[in-house]
Amino acid sequence: MITRDQAEQIAARLVGAPTSDPGNGWDLQEFDAGWLILKHVTRNLRGAGFHVVERESGRVMLFPSYVPPGRILEEYDQVVADGFPEDIRPATLRLRAAQTRPCGLQVQPHNR
Repeated sequence: MITRDQAEQIAARLVGAPTSDPGNGWDLQEFDAGWLILKHVTRNLRGAGFHVVERESGRVMLFPSYVPPGRILEEYDQVVADGFPEDIRPATLRLRAAQTRPCGLQVQPHNR
């Protein structure tokens, strides 16, 4: 069972910024299955995915943009199959951050 404090720690590692950061911060919205992470920077962007920290398992799920937050909050059992488990180990998060440009575009390595 994951507590709110633990969900906050997971969100901070995942987002890489404190909740209070006006540009890069985040909020947690609690619901029956856990906590939806709402990043400040992606609130009004189309194409942004959403993360959920599951209360029972602690698993972090990434949902694509076609699954809106309202459906995640209200119909989690029906939409969970549309999400993807997210690896939140520190080394994986550092690697992902190094491969992502500030605008969110993925940097593709050159194969020569």
